[in-house]
Amino acid sequence: MPGLGIDLDPAGRAAQVAAALSAAFDVRRSGPDVCREATWLDTADGRLDRAGMAMHDVVLGGRSHIVLEHPPAPALSADRSTVRWPLPLAALPDEAMRQALGPVVDIRALLPVWTVRTVSTELRLLDDEAKTVVRVLVEDSRLTGIDPAPLPLVVSVNPVRGYDKEQRLAQRLVAEACDVVAVISREAMVAAALGGWLQPVRPDLHLDGETPAARSVATVLIALLDVVELNVRGVAADVDTEFLHDLRVAARSTRAIIKLTGDVLPDDLGPRFAAEWKWLTTETALTRDLDVQLLAFDGRDDSIDLTGLHDLGPVHDYLAARRVVAVRGLRRALKSARFRSLLHDWRTALTEVAATATDGPTTAELAAARMRRARRRAIRLSAGVTPESSFDELHDLRKRCKELRYLRESFGSIIADGSHRSEIKQLKAVQDCLGEIQDTAMYVDVLTEFVSSSARHPVPTLLAVGALRDRLLTRSRRAHDALPALLEPVTGTAGGP
Repeated sequence: MPGLGIDLDPAGRAAQVAAALSAAFDVRRSGPDVCREATWLDTADGRLDRAGMAMHDVVLGGRSHIVLEHPPAPALSADRSTVRWPLPLAALPDEAMRQALGPVVDIRALLPVWTVRTVSTELRLLDDEAKTVVRVLVEDSRLTGIDPAPLPLVVSVNPVRGYDKEQRLAQRLVAEACDVVAVISREAMVAAALGGWLQPVRPDLHLDGETPAARSVATVLIALLDVVELNVRGVAADVDTEFLHDLRVAARSTRAIIKLTGDVLPDDLGPRFAAEWKWLTTETALTRDLDVQLLAFDGRDDSIDLTGLHDLGPVHDYLAARRVVAVRGLRRALKSARFRSLLHDWRTALTEVAATATDGPTTAELAAARMRRARRRAIRLSAGVTPESSFDELHDLRKRCKELRYLRESFGSIIADGSHRSEIKQLKAVQDCLGEIQDTAMYVDVLTEFVSSSARHPVPTLLAVGALRDRLLTRSRRAHDALPALLEPVTGTAGGP
């Protein structure tokens, strides 16, 4: 006789499936429910997903383990008892996983993107002779966290051999009664996660050239504010240096857009907030500088040549100790009423402008005029650049090139000929070269400060410091020599407005 011969949680969605099936079958439970919790892991910019890899932290039957799927190689599994997320890759205890993930993850941390709790209920469908003809697996999943969200049911209907007709009937009954999908898309998971770690590094803007310029400038600045806010959590967690880098790029871009286009905003909005954004970039500068230095002296990037220099550990320890103090100060700034007011008041003011501004030039007119002005400034400064130019002259040129690049990135969508992409590439090459000169000078200053910090440094360390200083000075000279050729396409007849 058809019927529901089992007790199920009426609030659970497995009960809905069982009730639908009971119209034609005697429904029985095969065993106790199985609970599983799986946390999807990735970097903040989704590197594992882009590489076709998947990493999960799974809790099942009281046992916790990490699973890494990296086709075509076999999946890897490791115990998770000593791991807490987020986690720098270097702290992952399983060496095979570190080796597999290293080329993809690089310096980014592994973060919990979302966690799904699944209750699996297995049902047996019996015919009039009390024979099991179909087995049904109901997987009722929900995102956990601050804002739990149900996910579509996954129901597998598997017949006993020879009972395909009964399988089709069961599938129809379930489909008519329940919202069921066979595959949960990653996009749907991210959308439902609400407040996970994933975030854009740079806003993808599509502006209308005929829109009043004030509205477009406000739109650009709101998009940059989104990036700042989305990275605050990662900066505070302090497991991934790129969160701070992305926050600083957005903050510096904000300062540049205010400086170059903020005069079109009403009520002196740009000048009123410029000092606050300068304060934020100042508060974040020391920690970011130390991040860059530690990555270099730790051998995790190729900015300095450490070949054969095995006695620089004390330099790394000196920088790490300074960074501990700097991070404390940065966290205080991010928790301050001043920072909260900046985010709130800036968004409130910009939102009103983006919705109501009508006066002034169009976006296309503003972009063309300000890009011409920014390019003229860069050309004027670069005209006198030689391999003997001072550090201050090169630093000023780098800032002007950055400003032009930020304009190009923010307003490039209205340039029909696409020339903004080639100029951004050229500007980035110049910035990288100027950055190499600036970073090299910073590394030399760090070595000088380290030597002066104590009279008891080991002799092998002092010898390694001297050798590294010589390499850095040689590297700086090479960058100076390469600069004029890189400047030529930027200061010549570059396309675009």
